[in-house]
Amino acid sequence: MLQVFYTAHWDPISVRRGDALGLRNITDEFAEKLTPKMNNATQDGRWLTILSWCLVRSQGLYDSPRAVAKDERELQQLRYAWLRPLELMWVARTLILSGADAKGRTLAGQRAVKRWLENENINRFGMSPDQYNAYRQLGMYGGYRIAFRRWHGMTQNGDGWTPSVSAYTLARWLDAKLGKARPPWKLDEAKRSKYSSSNLDDSHARWWLKNWKHFRNDGAKAQLYTLPRKRPVSNSRIEKLAEHELLSPIVFGLDEDGKTRRHFAKLALNSKGQTHQAICDYIGETGGAEGGIQLLPHFTRMADAGIAAMEFVNNALNGNPKISLAKLAEFPGAGIVADQLHDATHRWLQNSKPTFRHQDAADRFARAFGLPTTKAIFESLILYHEQFGGGLRWFALRDGTIEPRSGKNTRVSRYRFRLWSLCRLATQCGIIKAIPTGLFESENISDENEDDNE
Repeated sequence: MLQVFYTAHWDPISVRRGDALGLRNITDEFAEKLTPKMNNATQDGRWLTILSWCLVRSQGLYDSPRAVAKDERELQQLRYAWLRPLELMWVARTLILSGADAKGRTLAGQRAVKRWLENENINRFGMSPDQYNAYRQLGMYGGYRIAFRRWHGMTQNGDGWTPSVSAYTLARWLDAKLGKARPPWKLDEAKRSKYSSSNLDDSHARWWLKNWKHFRNDGAKAQLYTLPRKRPVSNSRIEKLAEHELLSPIVFGLDEDGKTRRHFAKLALNSKGQTHQAICDYIGETGGAEGGIQLLPHFTRMADAGIAAMEFVNNALNGNPKISLAKLAEFPGAGIVADQLHDATHRWLQNSKPTFRHQDAADRFARAFGLPTTKAIFESLILYHEQFGGGLRWFALRDGTIEPRSGKNTRVSRYRFRLWSLCRLATQCGIIKAIPTGLFESENISDENEDDNE
């Protein structure tokens, strides 16, 4: 069931332009081949440890909602009501203990939490009821829910809620590292509580704030052992997590998915690629003939050429209310951009073989560019974007004139395959020694941003 949440922001933030070329579904299929049972948000192993602790700690309060829930859906809502305050208290703890060094850590909802830290009388950690409700999808646990549902030993029967052996292992490790900062009862001890049945009610947060009074406490080496890690901006800052020996069997274990993730993380590093394209070329050549991996270089080249052409149009507009298609075709560099797109789509059609469920979308995009002239290629691109693109439209073509449709505070979502997230986890777990250089330029580091998730 599709659920849409409307949330209000205190400050203007940048908005992603989304699936500009309508290629997101096949991109996700490639990503699942390379990084099975992951998503882009799953990239800091420390958050996997923290959320395991949150899940185990909140599990001790599970009996109360279980007793009154009418159905499984309500049970999950009530179960999450006990988990959500812990996520936000960890965001607050990180902001408090890291101070000015908080930048670069993934902290969903941090703007609201910062306001709450300035006035803790505000309910719901500074969020509106709608934002607080939407945090189930947009918060930290929402970003890692696939791992908790589908990674070995994280939750019982993959239900996403009942911690299993792997989650308990990580939770016990973190609980010991918290020392005097941890709650004053044993990790897996049941804790009775009065609570409200409303998923939006703030009573669960008030209970946690009253009973975990020391969440702000530093403790010995809190930065090293308990806080989410900063996102690296170069290989000089790569670090192996203190709990890497516990995480590695979970993320890169002997199950088929774990072995696949390990295999492609190592291939990415072995490529020595200085660009994302070079890494994909190497993986396509050496990753095996099965599963369509050999199509990865051709798809990457086509998708990147398409986005490069979209950016060229956007830059040509440069804040102007409109520009003619004929004038665009005369801009310096327009011919090169158009030729690269035409060449990349031609290569795709030469190599395309039915492999993926959504491959027709890639074929349709490639066939859209018939005439090889610069003007015709840009015209086809814009018309295709209008008809088949997903998310926010960048611009539109009206009577030979291009008109902008997105505001200035917009950012490009490129077609990527979770390789950044995979390789960051692999370095944290000690599987590879560094994130390939080409991934640092590939997607502005990653598809997520610590300020976008409110």
